[in-house]
Amino acid sequence: MAGFLDLPRDRVRTVPLGIHVGDDLPVTRTRAGDEPFSVGFFARIAPEKGLHVLAEAYALARRDGRLPASRLEAAGYMAPEHRAYLETIQAGLSSAGLAAEFRYHGVLDREAKMRFLGALDVASVPSPYAEPKGMSVLEALACGTPVVQPRHGAFPEMLGRTGGGLLFEPGDVAGLAAAIVELHDDPYRRNALGEQGARGVRREYSVGRMAELAVQVYGEAIAEGGVAGAAAQA
Repeated sequence: MAGFLDLPRDRVRTVPLGIHVGDDLPVTRTRAGDEPFSVGFFARIAPEKGLHVLAEAYALARRDGRLPASRLEAAGYMAPEHRAYLETIQAGLSSAGLAAEFRYHGVLDREAKMRFLGALDVASVPSPYAEPKGMSVLEALACGTPVVQPRHGAFPEMLGRTGGGLLFEPGDVAGLAAAIVELHDDPYRRNALGEQGARGVRREYSVGRMAELAVQVYGEAIAEGGVAGAAAQA
């Protein structure tokens, strides 16, 4: 942002996004042991959000036998012009013999969205571009679901602050597949990351924390303005 606005970096202050993390979102979750492993995506169904990247990684892990029969779940708004994009993904999974393992849930309200995210074993929104926000990733972490995200945009800082997931190199489908398999194979680590992420979001990314930091930044700006004004009058 400093480069985009041509500002000195020491003049830029960052206030992280905040999300509502009420008592309806437990920090620790439990799942029935007989449920299939589930990998999920929640974002707009559009190329820039990377559902096709996740589908390729899932198919790769299933094809080489590292991942047993599992579930690939997706949800989020889809504009009419992106129907063909989803159909292309579905066709690719079908040709790999995985059509029965994929489901698109459509648009979800908040309650349904949190149920969806909380029921996943791993969530990923592998956007090909440097995503500046990643709100749905924070929501997945808040539900105790670990994430696997590309090492660009907001994600390295987000996972550094929360400890809730793994990073892979942007565009590296094999790297994404390997990270998903790693979490499938290690339930203890998967659960630990989920719990760390849930606590980290509550500590670093709540709406209360966002408001706190915003007030702090405005206070600094006002104080600096007062000093500058006094100097100008002198």
